[in-house]
Amino acid sequence: MIFCAAVMFAALAVAPADRLALADRLFSRGMYREARAEYSALDGEKSLREDDLAYRLGECCRMLGDKQAARSAFKRIISKFPASPHADRARLLCALSGTEDEQKAELGLLDTDRVEAGIRASALYHLGVLTGSADALERCLRLDPKGRLAPYAKLRLSDLMLASSSDPSVRRKAVSIMLEVAFGGGGELAEDALYRAAAATYADRRHSESATLLRRYIKTYPAGRYAKEAVRLCAWSDYLSGRYADAAAMC
Repeated sequence: MIFCAAVMFAALAVAPADRLALADRLFSRGMYREARAEYSALDGEKSLREDDLAYRLGECCRMLGDKQAARSAFKRIISKFPASPHADRARLLCALSGTEDEQKAELGLLDTDRVEAGIRASALYHLGVLTGSADALERCLRLDPKGRLAPYAKLRLSDLMLASSSDPSVRRKAVSIMLEVAFGGGGELAEDALYRAAAATYADRRHSESATLLRRYIKTYPAGRYAKEAVRLCAWSDYLSGRYADAAAMC
């Protein structure tokens, strides 16, 4: 009993700012449930900024997959603190935590010059993915060409271009966009982009070009997710372009 009282006294003696710092450390370590409990316990603390706390709480709920609680926290910022530094970001995350119809309605509201370019570009990216809008994806890229979502926007845009047009010039442009992603960095996204570019050229019967891209894929990603299919397509590309010895070697 004495021990419990001592623990309770120690907890009460911790300054709110210190407890907030503890919650931030928990969040940074991915301990979102524990961080959420700490942020919730600080709710109503007058010495802390309410919009800061609500934003942190909303982020915890979002990372835990509790979309309803996340929207509640972000809406609190939007309604009570419209001029907060967190307000536009809260609008974006609130929208992304909503239903498909809520996302369509709320993401569009962020497409304005009053919103910081990176946040606006993110809203346009998600709106473009949701609605299949090439225009939204193109504007996302113009606003934030080197942003975190730019490679994803390029791949989505190239997919839409290939799906919507049989014009050879449009399809070549789509492949060139894919190759920008493929050669712009490493990782799974670059691997996907390179294989998809090769597959698109094969589908368009540009077999010599597809063989070159497929060989690059095989060399760069020998144990890649598409390695077996790349070998098969490369052999066919060689065969269909009249390079029979290369086709036999690939087989």
